[in-house]
Amino acid sequence: MSEFEMALKSQGKHISPELLDLGWQRKRIWSTTGHYHRYWVPPPCMRGSKENPPQSQAPASSKIPSRI
Repeated sequence: MSEFEMALKSQGKHISPELLDLGWQRKRIWSTTGHYHRYWVPPPCMRGSKENPPQSQAPASSKIPSRI
């Protein structure tokens, strides 16, 4: 969350509802000491997978025109 807060210059209490509306999920990693680390997981459409790989497009300047 600290990365979101720094990038967006806002507090987590304002960012969290927006992430939830966009389909992000809040998860926890539990430890043996009882403390947990919370982290955000993006929605499936933003995660790369075999069924839904991220689409990448080369910039127009990198396309080489074919010769006839």
